[in-house]
Amino acid sequence: MSASFDKINLGINSIPSEVQFQILLEGAQRGSFDQLVLSNKQFANLASEALNPRDSKGKPKQERGQMLEFLRAHEFITRKNSTLDKIPEWLRTDEKILIQARRFGLSDWWLWNDLDESKLVDSDFVLKTFQDRPDAIGHFALLLIDRPHLKRSFGIEPDEAVNQETIARMTDTQLKIWAFIYVVMIEYTEQEPEKNPFGVFFGRFTYQQSMDFILKLVDLDPGVLNCFPLSPANAQDVQQLAELVNIFPVCYQFLERERRSIEEVALEAVRLRMIRQIPHNLKNDTLFLRRAVQVDYRCLQHVPIEIRKDFVFMLDACSDNEKCFPFASDDLKSDINFLNSVDQFITDPELKAKIDRKKQKLL
Repeated sequence: MSASFDKINLGINSIPSEVQFQILLEGAQRGSFDQLVLSNKQFANLASEALNPRDSKGKPKQERGQMLEFLRAHEFITRKNSTLDKIPEWLRTDEKILIQARRFGLSDWWLWNDLDESKLVDSDFVLKTFQDRPDAIGHFALLLIDRPHLKRSFGIEPDEAVNQETIARMTDTQLKIWAFIYVVMIEYTEQEPEKNPFGVFFGRFTYQQSMDFILKLVDLDPGVLNCFPLSPANAQDVQQLAELVNIFPVCYQFLERERRSIEEVALEAVRLRMIRQIPHNLKNDTLFLRRAVQVDYRCLQHVPIEIRKDFVFMLDACSDNEKCFPFASDDLKSDINFLNSVDQFITDPELKAKIDRKKQKLL
């Protein structure tokens, strides 16, 4: 018997029965049900009390007993490699038990393969499962290949294609299910605009509802902002992407290069002090950097030295913000013409005195 079980045994009788039962559930979830029951008589009594008596279908009458039975069956199937016909039918259809199973983090295999078909096309149940167990989405998406009737969970008939017309008629719940699936599958399939749910999504939900859902998508895949419709020529699309980068900073580094290179989006990265993730072409673009300096002068520390040697650029930068001066190259700081030119933009007494001393040395 393991040391962990010995420690449990020392104080098991002194803790409330509900806590004892929670330990039993957790143990069963980890495949230790039999060991726990054998390790302590109190556990054995709790399990016996929960699992018995049973109704005419062989189902424990206590809800917690039903959960135990589910976990025991899970252990039996996964360890013994047995067949599903050994599992009582009620285990596959009892929603309360399945919801608890999600909470306990049972495998994708159990969450989908063993379910009654009615649950697999139940939109509310599928969405709740996606939200509780994002790791189950990919497995569900793969099931769609062999079981096209599961498309009914997001409002599509087996012989129908997903397109903008069918997406538009989805209910809110079905639309969210398809959004989850689209994000997961985008890595394995070419992006097809007619299958993209987000144009309809943003038009249907409020701003806060959209942000709450996008947060779940970001947790699922930080590259999710690549899935959103974007026409660089459409100012509204660009503004929306820039706002989303501001709200979900972690997403910027996962954006495709084309999206990271959009100036309005890149400026949000500057504002968030993420200039290192900005494409090199923008770091060498003096027109963009001039705008970037106005957002945060500190971005200059990550700008190529060739740019910081540029007389005109650094003079313009200092005219926008005198705090840019320290980032000028040593060559410029030793150039009397540059010092004389920049002097008019300096108001900070300490910095002005420093520049005056440099000028005196150069005369």
